[in-house]
Amino acid sequence: FEQFIEIHQDIQKHADLTDEIMAESQATDDPQDIEVLEENLQVLLDHCDSVADRLDELESKKINIHPLQTPYQHYAEQLERFQDVLEETIDRLKSV
Repeated sequence: FEQFIEIHQDIQKHADLTDEIMAESQATDDPQDIEVLEENLQVLLDHCDSVADRLDELESKKINIHPLQTPYQHYAEQLERFQDVLEETIDRLKSV
């Protein structure tokens, strides 16, 4: 059960972080920010993969991960939105 709480908090923390970085991406006017934003996205995508691995591991131990699936799904969808926002930001900054 402790692992559940830990994973849930981890998902929530990174979902909040994704929101913050997405907002920064939308607000920036500096093309030099692109590289850092792309690195941030990659780190978050790697983290999302590691959460998926942890959930798979719990499931393989016959632990019901259903309560974590919705928060995880929201996090994954949020990262997809961030990818779209980042692409828009890159297009916008390259046209400046």
